[in-house]
Amino acid sequence: MRTLIVNEDDRRAGVGPTAPGGKLENANEPPAFESETIEQTFAQLLMVVELCVKARATTPALVLIYSAIDVAGWLYAVSPSATPKSRFIGWVTKFLLPAAKLDCSAIELYGARCGVVHNFSSESDLSRQSSGKVRQIVYSWGNSDLETLREMSRIVNLDLGESPKAARGQPRKFTSVKLEDLIAAFGAGLMRFFKESESDQRMAARIRERSGKVLMQMSNAKANAIVNWSRALLGENKTGCDE
Repeated sequence: MRTLIVNEDDRRAGVGPTAPGGKLENANEPPAFESETIEQTFAQLLMVVELCVKARATTPALVLIYSAIDVAGWLYAVSPSATPKSRFIGWVTKFLLPAAKLDCSAIELYGARCGVVHNFSSESDLSRQSSGKVRQIVYSWGNSDLETLREMSRIVNLDLGESPKAARGQPRKFTSVKLEDLIAAFGAGLMRFFKESESDQRMAARIRERSGKVLMQMSNAKANAIVNWSRALLGENKTGCDE
């Protein structure tokens, strides 16, 4: 059973074989209720990401996107003991990058994920330790010009300690990505991911098993119905528990 988030809003529809207020109509039947699918949870996240972009909250949007890629990688990984890095890179390589127009690699996106999620930064251990092999990702969004950002990176390499002449021939430290392109690439990758699961029984089974551990919402009425049914099953009629 999923870990529960109890929703204080009881204005939603009633629960299975229960009467208004969460009282049981048939104590022999457990309360039935519909839970959100993992696809619906991702759709909600993408909706919130779009709201963040509209509100100019670009860093929270990035945190949500990179965290969601982590979840998708977890759902996809064959081995439950696979590292977060291998899961992330595996999913990005398979589903996000093939049709995306992003000037970055899977390992660079993972480095960006580490920097943004942990430090709200483009810098990560990977970018610091890779001698230029893993570039940091900087972002444009809205009506800003991606080419202008790329030109800034090319001219000064975003390192004021070096002259443009000294920077020539050195590995590029930065690459540029349009935020909206990253969001679109993730959404398209999700569609490919779930489409492939329809013809891959083992993948579908992994998704079902792991998505069963995802947090879900439940109203107070639904939670009370479960509690009342459990008490009736155990022969408990009191509203509270014994000391």
